[in-house]
Amino acid sequence: MFHALVSLANRIAVADRMELGDPESLPKAIDKATRYASDGLELITRENGLSLEEGLRRVELERLFRVGINLDREAALPDPIEQVDENRDGPPDIDLDTEREDELESR
Repeated sequence: MFHALVSLANRIAVADRMELGDPESLPKAIDKATRYASDGLELITRENGLSLEEGLRRVELERLFRVGINLDREAALPDPIEQVDENRDGPPDIDLDTEREDELESR
């Protein structure tokens, strides 16, 4: 089970574009893997009248994760990747609503 969890966590880290050299990436990926696999396990065992132990023995960890992550797709999405301008300190100051209003007014 341990190897399956680490393998799943590595795949999550890559899919979520986590910095693989960052020491916090693997713990975050393991947390995500266990959280959603647990949700999937609860649903599958409840719907099929299985004990949690029996569910763990009968269903692959990746399948549990896939079921769990589909229960709350929005929360499962990775953080957006920020484009950083190396000449600035911090994120760009863009107000999309203001830009859209200016564009409409100029027409």
